[in-house]
Parts: sequence; structure tokens; C-alpha cells
Amino acid sequence: MRPHLLPMCVACVLACAPVANAQIALEPGWPVTTGFSVSPSATRAQLDTDPQLEIIIASQDNYVYVLNHDGIPVPGWPRYMGAPLYPDTWLRFNSSPAVADLDGDGWPEVVVGCLDGKVYVFRHDGTTFPGWPFNTGYMVASTPAVGDVDGDGQLEIVIGNHFGRVYAFKINGTVCPGFPRETGYAIRGSPALGDLNEDGVLDIVVTSEVSGPDLWAFDGHGVNLPGFPLDLMPNLGTESSPAIGDIDHDGHLDIVVGLRSGLLYALNRNGTVKPGWPYNAGYTIESSPALANLDTDPDLEIVVGANNSQVIALKCDGTLLPGWPVPTSYSVLSSPVVGDIDGDAELEIVIGENTGKVYAFKVDGTAVPGFPLLDATYTIYSTPLLADLDLDGHLELLVGCNDMRIYCWDLGPGTYNPGRLPWPEWRGDARNTASVPIFVQALGDLNCDGLVDFDDINAFVLALSNPAGYTEAFPGCDRMKADCNGDGLVNFDDIDPFVALLTAR
Repeated sequence: MRPHLLPMCVACVLACAPVANAQIALEPGWPVTTGFSVSPSATRAQLDTDPQLEIIIASQDNYVYVLNHDGIPVPGWPRYMGAPLYPDTWLRFNSSPAVADLDGDGWPEVVVGCLDGKVYVFRHDGTTFPGWPFNTGYMVASTPAVGDVDGDGQLEIVIGNHFGRVYAFKINGTVCPGFPRETGYAIRGSPALGDLNEDGVLDIVVTSEVSGPDLWAFDGHGVNLPGFPLDLMPNLGTESSPAIGDIDHDGHLDIVVGLRSGLLYALNRNGTVKPGWPYNAGYTIESSPALANLDTDPDLEIVVGANNSQVIALKCDGTLLPGWPVPTSYSVLSSPVVGDIDGDAELEIVIGENTGKVYAFKVDGTAVPGFPLLDATYTIYSTPLLADLDLDGHLELLVGCNDMRIYCWDLGPGTYNPGRLPWPEWRGDARNTASVPIFVQALGDLNCDGLVDFDDINAFVLALSNPAGYTEAFPGCDRMKADCNGDGLVNFDDIDPFVALLTAR
């Protein structure tokens, strides 16, 4: 391919790209009614023998549900867990399930906490996994995170309880050495997992309530990381859960967390506050932040809801993205998800709100056509899920509501692009790690979005023809990633190797 053909290729790609149908409709069989409010959030996995994905979600009726894409329960589900040990007037969110193949048999397990004080693990068919449930003795509203936190090559389960204890469990239900860790007060938030101390093993970050330190970070043996714990908000604490990612592209993971004071913090891995932070939202933040690269630089942006009826999107330096914050009609306790939901190859932000609306915004803060969705009839605390559940090439949007129902919409043809869903669910992934790996720009990824695809063509042409223009258009990106033949130069000889990278997708 010669350079004069590249603009034609770009035009062809754009002309052939699918265009989303403006008609957004509830999927057949939805909404599904449960026995009480659905404040927990959903994930998805393959739990039976059909090719479509199943939806895994808990309800405040103390059942955990596994539903087919048409809303019909999978045989063996739902499973009842237990009644709450006592009322908690402060509690907004119940535990949401994590899904992971704990024993390596090729079938995922479902892990979830319950207000009866227990942590449950179920096999894909709804039977109880050996060694479970584990009784912590106090209510468990925290959402579990799953990962290898002690470096033994096996997955562990990390979760908090209302007594202020953080547990790490082996898959057989035994408590890991060094745990539980005492934090001194209730843990209603959920842990994040990331390698903060850069020893090759995941560390644990979790928030706690009210008295004493409210942000904790320790390794998989229960040892505090340097600089932690922190008391960011004396006597108030937080219910927002932390997220982990290298937001400023300096090669080290950072921590982002919101507080009841309305402050949103970004912290270095040693607990020091990053320049430009905290951001003051003006009122309580109970929503949990999502991290994603929304623009053309390699830094991560931060998106979060606030209780003063707004959604906030920030750059890594704590300044607002143009067009943000955006107003909503009421408080936002739901947490955002990020993905391309309309087939335009750009990312959008989707979030629920306390009147039952589901909003979707472009990166510039304008509303996505067809939003907000108005089918839900009461408060939404649940975080949306974005996935192609029925494998029809259409993206589905699913969310729980405190009207006791679970809603699922089809967003139309051309809306599903698996490479453009960087934060598609509560805590970012099915294991609930709430962590974005450190970005390493790959050869050919000229727009620094983590993919080598047709979206890199214009950036490649710019890197080839206008080095200064490339640097200005893609700050922080390495122009030498256009050196696709490895000769140390960026020139016409790189065109054919670049095309080979694209066609090898």
C-alpha cells in the first residue's frame, strides 16, 4: 500500500462502519422482577452450555440470580442466602457478585457477600462450592474482588464486613495468613486489587467508615504498604470504593477514591496526594470512580457521580474535561461505566440516577441520542452492565433498580465493539478488581487507545507526514511506534508492515 491510498482506506473504513440504530428498546422478557430492591450490580459470564452469556446479579431479597439473556432463570438458580442480621439505615448497596474460575475446571464460580454475615461461593450450576459459605459474624455488604494476592499462582477472594475486617480467603474457604485485617469500623465499600508496590503480586486497597483511618492499602500477607493507612476524612469515612490505574502515564499505579465530604482524591502509590487534587464536587460522593482513556493522550480520565445531581469527568491533573460536569435531575449514587454504545468508535459514559433515569453522555458532555432511558420507575443505585449478551452483534445495557426489577435494553445494530469497552461494569471487570493495567503502547497503536486497528490509520499518516503535528495531536504517545519495520526510522518503508499489523487482527 502506498501513502496516497491511505486516505482512501480511511474513507472506506468510515463508510463501511456500522451505524447504530436510534431505536433503543427493552429486550424481550425484560424487565425481570425480584423480591426486593436491586441495588447490587450485574456481571456476565458463560455458566451453561448454550453459547449466549448469562447475567449474574444479587437482589436485596437475599437471593443471587443467574438469568439467561431472555430473562429466564438458569436451572439451579436463584439461590437464597440468608436474612440480614440487623437493620442498617446507612446502607445503600448490597454486595455484588464476582465471577471467576476458582478451581481451573473451565467453569466460573460465583462469589458474593450477604447481610447474614456470610460469604458464599456457588458453582456454575448453583450448587455450593466446597468449604463455603464462610461466616464472618457481621453483615457483608462489601463486594468481593478476586485475584492472586499472595503470589502462589492461585486465586484468592478479598472482601470486607461491617465489623471493619478485611478477609482474604483461599478457594477452599480458609483464611489467608495475615488476615483478617482490622480497620476499626464498618467496611461498606469494596476492595480494589493492583500491584502498587511493584513486586509482581496484587495488593489490596479498601475504604472504611467514620472513625480512624479510612483508606487502607496492604499486601497479600496483610502488611500495610508504605504511607498507609490514611485518614482522608476524619470522623466521616466513605462508602465510595477505590479504583486503581496509572492515571498520569508515569509508569506507576495510582489510587482514586471519593469521600462523603465531596472530595475526590487521586493518590500516588505511596499515599501522597497527586498534584491538582483533591477535586471538590461540592457534596457527598457515594458513587465509585471509573477510569478510562477518553481522549487522544495516554492518560486516564476519571468519571464519577455525585449526590448533588451531577456527573463529573476529570483529567489526570484534577481539572474538568470540557463540557463537564453535566447535570442530572437528582442524586447520582450509581457508578459510571464506559464504552462505545452507539457504534461511532468514540467512548460514552453511562450511569443511573435516583429518579430511575439511565443517562448516557458523549465525551464532550452532550447527551447520547435516545437517552436518558425512562423505563425504570424508582431509584437506581445499581451500576449498568454493557455486554452483547445474546451474541447478536448488538450491545445490551442492563441495570438493577430499587423498584425490584432488572432492566435490559438492546442498543441496536452496530453498537457492539468488544475493543471499545474499557470499563463496562461495576468495578471494571467480572473479578471486581477495579484496576486498569499500566498502559504500554504497542507497535502500531498510534492513537494510544490500547488497540492496533483501523482507528490508528489517521494517526499513522500524521506520524509519517507531520511529526510535530502528531506530537500535538497525540501528546504523550510515542511516534516511533510507527516504525513498524524496526529500522529506527519512520518513513514510507513502514507502510506495508503497518498494514500487515492491521490485517493480522
